[in-house]
Amino acid sequence: MTADSITFNKLTSENYISWKTEMEAFLKVKGVWEFVNPDPKAVSLNTEPIRTWHREQNQAAGYLHLALDESQRAHIKDAKDDP
Repeated sequence: MTADSITFNKLTSENYISWKTEMEAFLKVKGVWEFVNPDPKAVSLNTEPIRTWHREQNQAAGYLHLALDESQRAHIKDAKDDP
């Protein structure tokens, strides 16, 4: 699976919920989710191994989300940050 480009629908006035979850997964896979939604614990600890671990955890969560059919995503909505 490649995540080099956005392959889901752009945001419209009717698709915010699905767009939001797709965009979050995409940003996690790209390793930039922490800039959109910073983790105060990781920032306060400010150690590179911890930040790297959180970044890679987010990437894994994003890949898993993008590999699921939309009909199955409701089953993981509460665990989306914990692959």
